[in-house]
Amino acid sequence: MTALTDIAPAFVAMTRDIRICTLATVDARGRPRTRMVQPIWEWDGEHLSGCVLVTDTPVKRAQLEACAFVSCSYWKPNQDTCLAECSAQWATDDAARQRAWDLFENTAAPVGYDPGIIGWEDIHSDTYGALTLEPWRLRVMPGTIMTQGTGDVRSWRDLRSRCEVSWRETPNRKHLARLTAGRTTVASNPPRATSPAAR
Repeated sequence: MTALTDIAPAFVAMTRDIRICTLATVDARGRPRTRMVQPIWEWDGEHLSGCVLVTDTPVKRAQLEACAFVSCSYWKPNQDTCLAECSAQWATDDAARQRAWDLFENTAAPVGYDPGIIGWEDIHSDTYGALTLEPWRLRVMPGTIMTQGTGDVRSWRDLRSRCEVSWRETPNRKHLARLTAGRTTVASNPPRATSPAAR
């Protein structure tokens, strides 16, 4: 496993080159939903975090309430790929929401952009939303591995905070994942997918 200090700069560099990623969430029945977003990742030498502006909808609210984890997957035609699996938290106070707005507005294009192009007037617009992303797993793979057979895959997992998964009984065996400090526990009999939508 690669140290965070080694993988984080490579991850940030690749995300700033690709810019757009697929962000996946799941609902309370375990059904995935994806959308294209443009996060900004910040690395200060010790801590890596991401910020993404999104349209605040009841669907996103419900999904992140059911499972406060997202997956951000990047791909480039030269086969460069990177992945961040993260906990996600809404920016709720005005200071955090303004910081997110300013981050995108003040970061040079094409990584940053004017949030007003989405149709928001300011942080008090009804549909304006900002998420803070805290990765617990990273993966960076240069496309040369597939095209030339050269290069190295880098991967990192936060061993201090594990993803504890518990299954709760519902008509469709809903699940809830949460980030906790300590050991990882997984149910011995997780539900089996019965259709592509249930995987």
